[in-house]
Amino acid sequence: MSYYFSNKAKTILTRGEAEQVHHINRDILQTRGKPARQVATEVNEFLQGEIVYSDGWVVDKPWLIELYTAAGIGHSFPISALEYILTEPQMALWHETKNRVIKLKFPNNYLW
Repeated sequence: MSYYFSNKAKTILTRGEAEQVHHINRDILQTRGKPARQVATEVNEFLQGEIVYSDGWVVDKPWLIELYTAAGIGHSFPISALEYILTEPQMALWHETKNRVIKLKFPNNYLW
């Protein structure tokens, strides 16, 4: 499930940051974006009652806090670092596998 977020009153990223970080043009955000409350509600419905683990928890948790603050609602799921449930060898395998999948799906990505 992918979301573009745009909220003219409250923005998660400053002008231009979304394009620099995610390579999403600002015009696309403005034309195809959804209001923060709608995105937060849809994510809540999808993840309600689940525990979410993230390999980018340090970035993802603050972003989710910003999203839900802008939406004016709370999130219906806990989010924790993937390291809490994986060993170091499993984390190494996770990163290697994730990077292979990303390279296959996005072969022209600027990061590769």
